[in-house]
Amino acid sequence: MSQGVVLDEAGVKVTGTHFEVPGARYPLREIESVARDRVPPASTGPILMIVCGILCLLSVAGNSPLVGGVIGVGLLVGAAGWWMKKKPAFTVRLRKPSGEVTPIESQDPQFVDRVAAALEGARSGVSPGARAPGESPE
Repeated sequence: MSQGVVLDEAGVKVTGTHFEVPGARYPLREIESVARDRVPPASTGPILMIVCGILCLLSVAGNSPLVGGVIGVGLLVGAAGWWMKKKPAFTVRLRKPSGEVTPIESQDPQFVDRVAAALEGARSGVSPGARAPGESPE
């Protein structure tokens, strides 16, 4: 494939000879494989908040049960909201002779799919979305 641009979006560029992300450039000839991954969100923060909320609720038998109860419930509600807002990350992982790198991480799975498809197409010499001669659209 020639030097033509296959994808140029959000600072990511794929051509027939290289893959560029902010701060790095990878020649396609060095990329052995392309993989997409889903990385679950870290849950340490909400779990710690839940533990603190439970400890506050357990302390309501102390000197000020109202304050402990309100703080405990507030922490539990906050932790639940935080947990529900967390989203997974999606990555493009490249295998090269020198090892694996993850140059793209995004919460937009469609963007990651477009980048991976462009890389796979550029590596194989076929533009993403291209059809074989005589092949009709579905």
